[in-house]
Amino acid sequence: MKDSKYYLKRLGDLEAPFVMDDDDFHVVIERASMSAVWDVKGREYLDLTAFFGAALVGHSNPAVKDALKAQTDLLIHGMGDVHPPRIKVDFMSALRAAMGSVDYRFYMGLNGGDAVDTALKIAFAQTSRPGIIAFEGGYHGLYSGALRATHRQDFREPFARIIGPMATFLPWPSAQSRHDVSGRLERLLASKKYGAVIIEPIQGRGGIRLLPDGFLQEINLLAHEHNALLIADEVFTGVHRTGPFLASTGQGVWPDIVCMGKALGGGMPISVTAAKQSVLLGMGSAKNEAVHTATFISNPLSSAAGLAVLKEVSRMDAKGRAGRLETIFFDFFGSNRPSAISDIRGKGGMLAIELGPDVSDRDIVVLHKKIKDKGILVLPAGEDGHVIELTPPLVIDEDDFKRALGVISGCISQ
Repeated sequence: MKDSKYYLKRLGDLEAPFVMDDDDFHVVIERASMSAVWDVKGREYLDLTAFFGAALVGHSNPAVKDALKAQTDLLIHGMGDVHPPRIKVDFMSALRAAMGSVDYRFYMGLNGGDAVDTALKIAFAQTSRPGIIAFEGGYHGLYSGALRATHRQDFREPFARIIGPMATFLPWPSAQSRHDVSGRLERLLASKKYGAVIIEPIQGRGGIRLLPDGFLQEINLLAHEHNALLIADEVFTGVHRTGPFLASTGQGVWPDIVCMGKALGGGMPISVTAAKQSVLLGMGSAKNEAVHTATFISNPLSSAAGLAVLKEVSRMDAKGRAGRLETIFFDFFGSNRPSAISDIRGKGGMLAIELGPDVSDRDIVVLHKKIKDKGILVLPAGEDGHVIELTPPLVIDEDDFKRALGVISGCISQ
């Protein structure tokens, strides 16, 4: 039986360079079910990544599979802006109910990056101000528009000449710096150059960083005082990942625009840009045609999967499950924290272990390989990779989660 190294070598001859590095961290996946993953040699791993957060209801969730099979018999491809598939209507109706507000209207897409692109187009069409205010550590995707608001310079710099002016980045606020950050935000907004403030209610790839209590409400008020729009990038945090359906509403804010994706499709490519009706008026039309559309918007299979996910998170009490994972995590490290850990943090099923500054980059590479070799899949986060990001499927068995925390802790101690 051929192993991962064989397939990785073949992939290296086929895929564009620099998509993946060539170290021995990677495994080639053959199949997955709920929180378990098997490689091409049949070795089983416990997944604490949900594959970038997408498998929130579990890999190959039976309800999602059944919905896909049924939809495949009916309609695989639709004509979303000409002859729409019925399943699109059912999905959007269920999504509006899950969000808890009748004020949102939806654009559908295929991934988080295009949801952010759409949000920025809506903001400019409504305000006529091209300026964007974003935050250090923010990751909003690598599409041309989204890249303007993604903080990582190494992602932006090669394409700076073709993607237009970058966002103005403010520091991620702490309890100590929040007043300084909000003051700088207010001064920028007062210039009337900025039409949008975009923020992750909890930073994902930036290292699972939380906002100070009340800060999201504060920037929402400041944006509205200066006729700018608040965009919440909930591609990672949405669909009960952190407890409530949206992390924003859990912080007392209904953003003007919300970007969703990842978990919403149960593994199928999907994104949704939800915007309040009052901010959509600027989009208009071009000679009676949509100014923002694509061939595969509102794909019937993705819509069917999304509808199944919305039913499944209700059935399984995703909010409660996220809360229990949070409790297990903090209880475990409250009494068993290796000295190399500088911080633990997170909310619901979006958790972080931050390693101290004395841990070298080489140590981190070795650590992640050791954890993988012990049958646990995790991902690094933070701009220097010093954060171990835990975003497991919410269906994970609680004893398995405790066992995985023990493995990770043991590897860090070594």
